[in-house]
Amino acid sequence: MKKILTVFLLFFMFSVTLFAEFILSPSIGYSIYKSPLGRPSDNFGNVKIHSLDASLDMEFCGLTGFTFLFSSDLAINGRVKMNEIKYRSYSYGPFNEDLKGANLKLNLIFGYTLRLFDSLYITGGAGLGLGGAKYRLMDDLDGDLVSGMLGIPIYVGIQYYFTKIIGINLAANYTPGVAGLYSEGSNITFGGYGFSNSFVIKMGPTFRF
Repeated sequence: MKKILTVFLLFFMFSVTLFAEFILSPSIGYSIYKSPLGRPSDNFGNVKIHSLDASLDMEFCGLTGFTFLFSSDLAINGRVKMNEIKYRSYSYGPFNEDLKGANLKLNLIFGYTLRLFDSLYITGGAGLGLGGAKYRLMDDLDGDLVSGMLGIPIYVGIQYYFTKIIGINLAANYTPGVAGLYSEGSNITFGGYGFSNSFVIKMGPTFRF
């Protein structure tokens, strides 16, 4: 743990010396994660998970506007929605059930920050993201669900500052990619892999240094 904190501190100090501004933005928001069922050729549809999202964005802005951003999103609990699955003579669903657990998504984003006056910043960029989820399904499904995702996050953020340090941040993150999903319960076992996507919209305070 001490080594991890030391590496993080050294990275922070190096980034601050390399970039003109460091921006820290904690926020809360809403998350939608969609992962495929079955194989891409099966056409079974998707599993959709709607959750509350807690996020922390660390943004490093250069004098020219070049921006490096590390974004972490933690989707907590929520509901899972799944269309009816028909396979041979079997039929399952549809399902709309509560779940407990979390989905952690980490994104490294490179982009550009447009500074309008001294109080308004607009940031856009793209990069590489990965995520992992583990949930406990409730009600009829009654089982565990795990999922992993690799994608290309597309990020847009707007910050307005009331003072030199404190402001408000509104951001959105859309990530198309590929994912795998597996669930095993007492009543049904299902899984899948293929194209996926996630969307997060969030708002909260922002601090620039």
